[in-house]
Amino acid sequence: MESHIVTCSEELLRHNDECLRRFSTDFNREDVSFFDEVKPTFELIMDLASEWKVQADRWIRENKPKYIHPSQIDATIKNFEQVVLQSYYKNTNVQRFKNMHHSNQYVIESIVSGINKKQDLT
Repeated sequence: MESHIVTCSEELLRHNDECLRRFSTDFNREDVSFFDEVKPTFELIMDLASEWKVQADRWIRENKPKYIHPSQIDATIKNFEQVVLQSYYKNTNVQRFKNMHHSNQYVIESIVSGINKKQDLT
């Protein structure tokens, strides 16, 4: 189970960084096709995020980490929705976007770090 969380986490981190890159480099792009670009990317990432959420929630229940809570997992899923969508549409404050990106990264990396520490102890 833990290796699956790590795999999903790494994939989510890659997508999170891809969204930041898209937001930063395609800032003035206005020819975005919702059905051809946004929707398929959104569905792919949210399917992965849903799978990650189930695994992360289970890991939290079983391991009771000190600094990771179920509410952070829920917030990360909501942030991912916004990060993916806002990476295509620039209707948001740049600082807000970067804060959501950083929050996603922090929670996911914290879980991976917790898993790695536990594995180092065994």
